Amino acid sequence: MIGNIILGAFVPLVVDKFKNSNKNETVDSLLDEHKKNKIRMEMAEADAKVLQEIAIARRIELAEEVQIEEYYDLEGKGNLGVEVKKDGGNLGISGTGKRVSKRIFKFSGVNRELLETTSQLSQATDNALS
Repeated sequence: MIGNIILGAFVPLVVDKFKNSNKNETVDSLLDEHKKNKIRMEMAEADAKVLQEIAIARRIELAEEVQIEEYYDLEGKGNLGVEVKKDGGNLGISGTGKRVSKRIFKFSGVNRELLETTSQLSQATDNALS
């Protein structure tokens, strides 16, 4: 979902950039543009995650019953190597890690009273701003 939003927003920008690019552009200017685009994509991804969390919170708020299952897993590997020679030696350490998390939300029913109250508050706010 988030990936589709990001791709949908930035693919046309990249295509237009290449269509309209000046053939005399230097590699440095292209690398700078690449860095800027990467930052824009990271910001768009962060925004999409925030919007997703807000939507989940809203759905939790309006649900009659909510079941949340969360799974967390940490995985790590490490290596240690020692090499001794007559004229010296080596010591090497390496490691990798991976964190996996998964959330499953199950919603049932709608809290009608809260939905109605929220709707009335929205209308009152709209009327006050008009």
